[in-house]
Amino acid sequence: MQAEGNIRFLHLGGVEVVASPPSEVFMKGNMKIKKSLIEKYNNRENLIVISSYPRKGELYSGNVGGIASFAKNTVMNMDQQVVVIAESFGRKGYYEEGKSLVIRAFERNRFAMWLQILAILWQFRKTRKVLFQFDFALYGDMVVSALALPFLFTVRILGFDVSIVVHSIVTDVFNLTGHLGLNTGLMGRIKGHILNAVFRLFYRLLGFAVEKVIVNDESLKRKLSSYISEEKIAAIPHGTDISLGPVRKKRARKILGYGEDEQVVLYFGFVNWFKGADLFVSSFAKITKLAGKKVRFIMAGGESATLSQKSHYRTYFVNLYHQIEQSENIELTGFVPQSKLALYFSAADLVVFPYRALIGASGALSLAFSYKKPFILSERLAPMLRSVDCRAAMKRNGLTEADFTFHLSNQACVEKTRLVLLNGAKQKLSRLAGQLRRERNWQYTSRMFTRLIYAADAQTVEVPIGQKKAYSFAESEKSV
Repeated sequence: MQAEGNIRFLHLGGVEVVASPPSEVFMKGNMKIKKSLIEKYNNRENLIVISSYPRKGELYSGNVGGIASFAKNTVMNMDQQVVVIAESFGRKGYYEEGKSLVIRAFERNRFAMWLQILAILWQFRKTRKVLFQFDFALYGDMVVSALALPFLFTVRILGFDVSIVVHSIVTDVFNLTGHLGLNTGLMGRIKGHILNAVFRLFYRLLGFAVEKVIVNDESLKRKLSSYISEEKIAAIPHGTDISLGPVRKKRARKILGYGEDEQVVLYFGFVNWFKGADLFVSSFAKITKLAGKKVRFIMAGGESATLSQKSHYRTYFVNLYHQIEQSENIELTGFVPQSKLALYFSAADLVVFPYRALIGASGALSLAFSYKKPFILSERLAPMLRSVDCRAAMKRNGLTEADFTFHLSNQACVEKTRLVLLNGAKQKLSRLAGQLRRERNWQYTSRMFTRLIYAADAQTVEVPIGQKKAYSFAESEKSV
């Protein structure tokens, strides 16, 4: 045994085991999990989750994307024990965290990853329920991601009952040309039509590969039901984090170096084309005053964790970075660590979401709810406001969609920002965010996942939302 600082290296039967700290075990070689842990977690009452996952002790880690935080928030608020099969970040191993066993088993964007996951699944074959987090960029490029289909069919043949959370639904790539790096010429159009056919076929086959399909918004369920039987699909809202406490605005601004009397407008999340990062910059680059005050625009985010190696994305990001450098009032922070989330949200007067497309629920929007921040959305996200709970909360606060949505243009974005800062809608929007924070918190949405996963049918299970009456998936769809 040799020691380097606090890290211990043990050589056991030709396998190098790295333990740092003692509660964590990392391996170089074939994964072999302690028998006592397998006995503890390998039973029918427990659940297996497959996903990217934040590092130990963190909910919002850098370079893993929002789905990792979604998965961990869901797992940490479940009542049963959970086995998490997650990305290894170059160090395979396992550790217990809370009521979960986290197994760092696979390397993203490698064909062998699906076999690595199967090998772990087989060690926990008495645990029949599997929750699979999926997005086309989550596990690698298009080809590697497409192999999720034969993987899921294999898992089903082995006797596991798989529920899948589909985090983004793409049925028309021509709405995402900049995001995918798709040109508008003849070859680009041909490629686009081929990709559309591939995506739609993927969703149709996915419906046969799993028991239940879960999306995070009712509008996404309606879109997906064109390809998968509606009886298999359920909509569970993206959870909110009630453990996140704000900092006093005055203190947050002092720490960040912002003025007490200036307006602070926030864009939060990865710098992406479909999220409208460039629209935010082009809208506000030359704006120095809004609603009679000096204004500061903050882009709290960095490069996309899943796109950063793509050449078209590198070009997009570098060009946008140069535009920001030329602006005197726009600041790009880079990735915001968990310890500073409260500072940026607490310092902000308004959060702007200039999305070009609705392909999945917005984790950044859920964070805005979590911090009870006023917000405005592009009209492309307006369908998210038509869920049962959101419409009820809007009605209670005397709000309509027109009060805080804007047409996707620079002028409309600036004007809606000005109006909300000026006319007192901020208070109503803050109350709306606070009510959705309470009604969609992770404790309730995790309970919804549990009841759905163990239910026989995706449409008849009743689950609680907030502190109101039970919420039926079938009833919510009929009322939209």
